[in-house]
Amino acid sequence: MILVYTDPKKRLLQMIEIALLIIALPFAAVYGMKSYKIYQAVVESERLFEVAENLAHAEDYKASVVALEECLAVNPRYFPAYEAMADLYFIEHRRFGLTREQGLSKAIALLEKGMIAAGDDPRMPMELSEFYMTTGKPENLKKAEAIMLAAVKMAPTNHACQTMLKMVRNQMANGSTARS
Repeated sequence: MILVYTDPKKRLLQMIEIALLIIALPFAAVYGMKSYKIYQAVVESERLFEVAENLAHAEDYKASVVALEECLAVNPRYFPAYEAMADLYFIEHRRFGLTREQGLSKAIALLEKGMIAAGDDPRMPMELSEFYMTTGKPENLKKAEAIMLAAVKMAPTNHACQTMLKMVRNQMANGSTARS
């Protein structure tokens, strides 16, 4: 490789290339740091999720929720944390001093918040729709249908989204009985 050209045209091109590299280097460093920070957030959220799972298996549900909240503080798009926390509020509602309906409402509110943070992850609307279906209320079934229609538009080849939409519509057609 020739480091310095004697031809003036080639030398000028080489100087331009070097200048562009010098200009681009800081941008590459910043982008690399941003990517690394995203990677660190994912690793930390997975670690906190594992801690939460272990606490839940040890039946320390309140501490598990605290770990899941920390997980979401690190990575607000981490779907498994929303799913696990919603399940804890609903299934273990008595441990939080809640009625079944209060636990279900708390789970739905959490998943609605997660819908905003999750962006284009089709798992979130499916989970929220399932909780809406559990209520059996016609107004919640309409919400579930609207959410699943949006999810199908977002991911038209996602078979699970299409199946969930059919399940919502079947429940609407069969008299809005609650799922348990």
